Amino acid sequence: MNTERTETLLGETAMSRLRKLHVAVYGLGGVGGWCCEALVRSGVGRLTIIDDDVVQPSNLNRQCCATSKTVGMKKADAMKARLLEIDPDADVTAVSERFVPGMKPVACDVIVDAIDSVDCKFALIMEAKIAGIEIVSSLGAAKRLDPTKVELKRFSKVEGDALARALRQRIKELAKSSPVPLPKIDFLCAVSSEAPAPIDSLGSMMPVTAAFGLALASAVIRS
Repeated sequence: MNTERTETLLGETAMSRLRKLHVAVYGLGGVGGWCCEALVRSGVGRLTIIDDDVVQPSNLNRQCCATSKTVGMKKADAMKARLLEIDPDADVTAVSERFVPGMKPVACDVIVDAIDSVDCKFALIMEAKIAGIEIVSSLGAAKRLDPTKVELKRFSKVEGDALARALRQRIKELAKSSPVPLPKIDFLCAVSSEAPAPIDSLGSMMPVTAAFGLALASAVIRS
């Protein structure tokens, strides 16, 4: 793939490092899919992409791998095919499974957490910390309308996000039951400063979920 424009910005040495980088992306929905595409288009050479779901018609409004031709396909397989159309030389491993508590993460350089489930997200973050793998995480993208409100923040600095509150509660519960003091749990997050819309359902739209994914990809590349 021709990455001349990116190399002009980042330099030859950085591009060489990106080509050798192995990133694992957990969750290929409205956030994770766009993150994958941005990583490949930016020159990341190796991705492991993980999601157990299949493409549904309801995914068409926001998910990168969702088209009229991929409805019914496994998201991991559809996303892999899309990425290889962009860069046939990329090393992409598709894993059609759900990350659940008790599993170990993929051995890689960086993990992107784009998981929706609080329990699974918490488990992935903790396992990444235990394994010493850098992780960047998406917080709540649902019920937001303004992509310009999406920013990158350290988890310790995030305020007003329901998903962050749920994660902090689980960290407190773990700290209470742990026989030894826990290290400080901190990591870089994509988060919106916009107040969520006052609706009952978890409605979401592509400009916002894509902004989350692109922010996470930027964090990986700049690190």
